[in-house]
Amino acid sequence: MLQEGEKGDLRFSARLPGGERWVEKVFQFDAERYGITTEVRLGGFGQDPGAFLGWDGGIGRTERSEETDLSSMKALAFINEDLSHLAIAADENRQQWEDKGQVKLVGVRNKYFISALAPLEEGYFRASLRADHSGLSVPNYAYRLGISLSSGTVWKNLLYIGPLDYEELSGYGRELERAMDLGWPVIREISALLMVVFVAAYGVIPNYGWVIVLFALGIKILVYPLTQKSFESANKMQMVQPKLLALREKYKNDPQRLSRETMKLYQEEGINPLGGCLPMLLQMPIFFALYNVFSNTIELRQAPFMLWIQDLSLPDEVILGGLGIHVLPLLMAVSMFFQSKMTMKDPKQAVLVYLMPVMMIFIFWTLSSGLVLYWTVFNVLSIAQQWLTERLRK
Repeated sequence: MLQEGEKGDLRFSARLPGGERWVEKVFQFDAERYGITTEVRLGGFGQDPGAFLGWDGGIGRTERSEETDLSSMKALAFINEDLSHLAIAADENRQQWEDKGQVKLVGVRNKYFISALAPLEEGYFRASLRADHSGLSVPNYAYRLGISLSSGTVWKNLLYIGPLDYEELSGYGRELERAMDLGWPVIREISALLMVVFVAAYGVIPNYGWVIVLFALGIKILVYPLTQKSFESANKMQMVQPKLLALREKYKNDPQRLSRETMKLYQEEGINPLGGCLPMLLQMPIFFALYNVFSNTIELRQAPFMLWIQDLSLPDEVILGGLGIHVLPLLMAVSMFFQSKMTMKDPKQAVLVYLMPVMMIFIFWTLSSGLVLYWTVFNVLSIAQQWLTERLRK
């Protein structure tokens, strides 16, 4: 038992039959951290024996949603600068993976917690992962880390058993944070930055829901000039529609000439046909990063906002007539409808005003309420900006 600020060791030793060969394991604990330093010593073996450290017994369920928890369970290894995963399907009995080289970590994880082993010294290791599903309601994931260990030397590793907390994991300097699902390389960097920003903001505003609202406001301010230009471009496009129709009629049998004359008209009128896409293109990396943050960050686990939104990491739910209704995606669709109604002036696009919100309901229905909250607030702010722009124009 360790008190705050204390450190302590647990030492296990054994002598093998004959009395000459011995094995010793030392676990070094720090009351302030989840990481445990492990040391393995061997003596009297003569030649270099193969030594293994491993974890068996899998990792338990921790979340209310069984489907969410089981889908996140896996064994993993970061070896030779490549992250490998091993996951087993419900209809499979056993899977195994093995490789050797420069191992940074091996581990097993569920949605928010992990057991991982990371060498504290550079070397050549053998890593193996195993998944066994036969006769088990929760799969048994296991890992092993092996090395040829000279007699008398000390083999040191970091054993981490705790939450998938980016700040905690990265603090060890062993690339344990690679065990977190934060997206593709570029998106991963944005996700890491957003987590730092969210945690820092939470220190000032102790409610992640309001942090998300303020973040949406900040992004809206950031893209405000681009959004304004897209509004202006949409209005100009509406004004030149008669000229575009005349060109299409005049050059309907000459597509190449029509293309040249159309671009010439755009230049004369100062129109960027892609201007309306720029705010969306800028937002997409942020959106994907937010998806990873809200789905995998333990800080948002069971984090309430207000009213019926009591867990920002899960879809919101209100029980009506025995059915679970996700209210936020419906509110998001309503906001998107009004936004589209204000921005789409072309009668040929009228069907999109009604179709897009319905499609977005299906896309956002099972996403985390934190992500849907962000998108809804951003839509409402876009509506306010469009309304203000129209008022100032009049």
